[in-house]
Amino acid sequence: MKEANNITHLHHIGFATHNPLKYLKQLKENGGVLEHTGTCHYYNTNCWFVRFNGILLELIKPLNDKSPIHKYLKKKGEGLHHLAFNVKTQPNVCFDGALPNMKIKFNELSKDNKLLIEEVYFNEVK
Repeated sequence: MKEANNITHLHHIGFATHNPLKYLKQLKENGGVLEHTGTCHYYNTNCWFVRFNGILLELIKPLNDKSPIHKYLKKKGEGLHHLAFNVKTQPNVCFDGALPNMKIKFNELSKDNKLLIEEVYFNEVK
């Protein structure tokens, strides 16, 4: 991951699940607002972005058993998957995310805890 001064702010919190509609319903019943749905083709996932109490949550569902999220869910079960931070500069190696103009790169903080940090960069629309 790049140096800390490249990070501007927390963008979202990623939550891996087999049943995002269950959580989406609960969040909406408690004031959450669905802001966007999308597919991340590189990671074979469908994603729902929900604004809840000022925090953007991403509900992530694998599209098939080739998705790393499928493997994650099989090993660890549903729950926190990653913290995503906006970065000032686009990572050298990155992939299209589930939001328009979004580029993403995942980094493990350590091999022990497997907490993932996602770098999020948005291309300017021209």
